[in-house]
Amino acid sequence: MDEEIGDLRSAILVREGEIQRELDKRLIVLSPALIPLHLCAELDCLMGFALAALEGQWSRPEIVKEPGVLVIERGFHPIFARTAAHQVVPYSINIRTSNQRVCLLTGANGSGKSILITAVAHAVFLAHIGCYVPCTHATIGLFDTLMSLHAVSYSSRDRTLASTTKELHSSFGNELVSMSRMLQRCSTRNKEGGAGSGRSLLVLDEFGKGTLSLDGAALLAVSIRSFISFGDRRPIVLLATHYVEVLQPQLIPREEIMVLEMQTTLVPTARTGGEGGEDVREGFIGGSQLVHSYRVAPVQALSSMDTIQQKGMTSHALRFALQFSVPPLLLQRAWDLIVTESL
Repeated sequence: MDEEIGDLRSAILVREGEIQRELDKRLIVLSPALIPLHLCAELDCLMGFALAALEGQWSRPEIVKEPGVLVIERGFHPIFARTAAHQVVPYSINIRTSNQRVCLLTGANGSGKSILITAVAHAVFLAHIGCYVPCTHATIGLFDTLMSLHAVSYSSRDRTLASTTKELHSSFGNELVSMSRMLQRCSTRNKEGGAGSGRSLLVLDEFGKGTLSLDGAALLAVSIRSFISFGDRRPIVLLATHYVEVLQPQLIPREEIMVLEMQTTLVPTARTGGEGGEDVREGFIGGSQLVHSYRVAPVQALSSMDTIQQKGMTSHALRFALQFSVPPLLLQRAWDLIVTESL
């Protein structure tokens, strides 16, 4: 093709440069009229802020100079509240002291953990761009860093195929890259002095789920210990996880973290007959149905792993799977594997 048509890539780049230069010339001619348009854009942004605050009944946040302060009363997710088919349950969070900054949130599948931590991040971001926040009251310290651990998308149009392939990691690799950047950022800020990483907000959703549970829980535990080691200059960490085993006192000092749980209730259900009149779901459901309250509550001190298990801190994955029409016989078999410790 190069012999018959020529070097297409070079021709495309040359043509692209010509178009870019022509566009620049036209913009320079129109610049006296375009430059004042930033005032219109700013006005449009402020009108959007005002409209969102008025329609959603948002409140003006109180911004304080102290680092590591994050208090939100009856907050809600700004997007989910407008799209949810049911009434949104508000949340409240109170972080004022250093031993409250590392906040571990656990709960059953589908209980609202991810929604809550992203709602808090939205509130902090909105407050810092001069917007009212979705809550009845908020006291927020100044932050200079907001980092999150989430799935990475490779659909960005700004990336070439080569750069995308070079940066392509497994899902667990992406988690490790994000965590490494968070730890490096906090370490660097603490070396700079001042408030250190106390003005950083880190949002982590299910870190460690991309590998074996034992390895993931171990990595999560040492990461939490690293954040705690920063002392009074530790960042605010909002961590949603199912790895409740990291709460064992020999792994993490319980008095150095705040543990919250999304509340759920087991409601008795009518017995339904299966083959031969037997309820095949009785084994793993026990005649009850999982109901999410979407409310968050603090977890009292846990002295051992046995206490955690007795308290019933579980993901309720089988009950959750039943709500998504997974065959009951399959779930019963999964329950048998759990109770017989065959896994």
